[in-house]
Amino acid sequence: MSTESSPKDTTASLNEVTDRLELVKEEIKGLNDDYDMVQSRLRAVDKKLEKSESINKELEELKAEEAQSERQLEQLKQKVEKTLSLTEQLEEKGVLDDDATDELLQIKVRETLDLIASLKEEVEKKKKELADLQAEQDN
Repeated sequence: MSTESSPKDTTASLNEVTDRLELVKEEIKGLNDDYDMVQSRLRAVDKKLEKSESINKELEELKAEEAQSERQLEQLKQKVEKTLSLTEQLEEKGVLDDDATDELLQIKVRETLDLIASLKEEVEKKKKELADLQAEQDN
């Protein structure tokens, strides 16, 4: 028996190696496709994370603006109370008559109501913006 392979055996071995090489190429192609898919998913997750961070930052800003609006509203209430107190004092001293007092109070009340309405409108606008951002983040 000879240790050398016959040409037929060599061809069969070569065909087997070629077949295995094709299988390896297919597996590599599949792995590359899987890698691309994972990379795509990671990019999508990164975008959602960035969007979430942006929304969280916007939410903090909206909360700060809402707190500022509430402080302004409280300051306004204090000013109205002070104005009413001063008006009562002036009225007691006879400096203001009832008609002037009523007119002054009506002006102050209108100004206060306008400011309150404006602040409420701003708060509602910010709440809507926040809801829109959260809905956008959920998508």
